[in-house]
Amino acid sequence: MEEAKVQQPSNDVEIFPLGKGKRMLAFLADFFLTFIIAITLFHLGTYQLGKLFVNFDGRINESVLAQKKRDSVLYGHELLFYPSPDKKEAIDFTSNLDYTSKYYLYEFVKVDGAIPEYEGKQGEVFRHYFVDIRHDESAYSNLYSSLDTVGFFDVSTLTMKAAYREEFKHALIQGDELSEQGKKDYDEFLSKIFLKAYNRMIDDIREKDLVYEGVSYKEQQQIVAATVALERNLILIAALVAYVLAVSITCLIIPLIGKSRRTLGMLFMRTERIDSSKLVVMKKRRVLLCFLYWFAANMAGVFFLPLGVYDFTSLFALPVLLPVSLIAAAYILGSFVYLLFEPYNRTLSDRLTGTVMVSEATLDEIYRAKGYHF
Repeated sequence: MEEAKVQQPSNDVEIFPLGKGKRMLAFLADFFLTFIIAITLFHLGTYQLGKLFVNFDGRINESVLAQKKRDSVLYGHELLFYPSPDKKEAIDFTSNLDYTSKYYLYEFVKVDGAIPEYEGKQGEVFRHYFVDIRHDESAYSNLYSSLDTVGFFDVSTLTMKAAYREEFKHALIQGDELSEQGKKDYDEFLSKIFLKAYNRMIDDIREKDLVYEGVSYKEQQQIVAATVALERNLILIAALVAYVLAVSITCLIIPLIGKSRRTLGMLFMRTERIDSSKLVVMKKRRVLLCFLYWFAANMAGVFFLPLGVYDFTSLFALPVLLPVSLIAAAYILGSFVYLLFEPYNRTLSDRLTGTVMVSEATLDEIYRAKGYHF
């Protein structure tokens, strides 16, 4: 009898989970497949349908008209200038603001030989606004005392210092140009004085309003702001809907339909997720539990879905998407760190769901050891 026991075939089988590298690749396969499907759904589906639903093109046209009316208040009060009447509509606000900065500089430099078009205007738009329109000289003087940390002006007399007048005059003379140091100082002057002061002036107008020929700056700005908010909310909702659809396809619908309970990435990688205690394919209820972790982790890419509609810098102005993606990325990083020290090469989600990932060949060996025939 003892000899017969020794000759009996053994059903023992060694279980080898996926290696750490392959386990990471298995996650990344689902992550990028989900992202590709989500960004496709966003640009070709949810965003386009959302625009139709809210009549977005109509709202944009309304906003463009409101911007023109809003800026007409600034042109009318000579707080913003354009080169000539026939170019007023052709040049945008940013270009005209740069043009206005030359009028502003001329008020302080008053150089002989300057381009003639700079003459005959009240280029010191901040004095014109705070003193002539608002009749608030203290606000005007406080504007410079709070902004001029470099020392471009003699704040007591609100005149530009001679060294800077001499340096900046070359920006106003046709055919002349600034020195290298002059360019650096001039750029600093524009960013720290002119642009910041202009922003403060606009903030004051938005708060107190300014009217020209019956057009209210504040009312038109509210129309523009409402359209901007609508666009952001539309992009946010479209991105989230696209993501939910994509992750549901790759990590929920496909595993629930297939007998092996594999996600789309697992099908491509030829890997299996099994119950770590019973060494069998997961039940449907376990798939639902895994989906919660898949859903959370794959959200790391949702921040980038609106690329193409917004440039990368503008994405940071969108609400919700960045913090959600950062939290998901932190979870992924923590899960990968856990994987590095886990003896069975499991991530946090594997451990929490009681599963382990193996290759197709390993699962076949398990089934053969259990007596299943293929």
